[in-house]
Amino acid sequence: ITGAWEASITDPEWTTTPCPEGWRLPTREEYVELDGLGGDLAGNKGGKWVAASEKGNEKPGRYYGPNFATCKLDSAMVGCVFFPASGARNYTNGGIIVQGSVGHGWSSMQSAPANGYALLLNVTTTYAAIGLTKAYGLTIRCVQ
Repeated sequence: ITGAWEASITDPEWTTTPCPEGWRLPTREEYVELDGLGGDLAGNKGGKWVAASEKGNEKPGRYYGPNFATCKLDSAMVGCVFFPASGARNYTNGGIIVQGSVGHGWSSMQSAPANGYALLLNVTTTYAAIGLTKAYGLTIRCVQ
């Protein structure tokens, strides 16, 4: 994504949004709530990690939501959301890194002028509100 969203990397308020009108990025608190709706990690949180093609998902990733255990793409997604292990952009050379093993989702809130809060997930761990540099160019998920 280029233009205003790209320029927001140095926006101290991070007020620019890449989402279409009527849509927005989730808040940090919404990711924390989503992460706490059940899972297979210690403390009964963190959703369920699945390998590629395990439950209708083309890529590996994590199902979140109250029905995470029975989620399946295209046929059983009530009470579920799937985050693929989409990787990130290497901020030094622009290449894609950790694709297939780590996924992310930006929140609408920043943790410092050059950092934002994000959901981070992999096969063993999930962090609902980790501060990462905006230059990573993480994925977005717009919500209403």
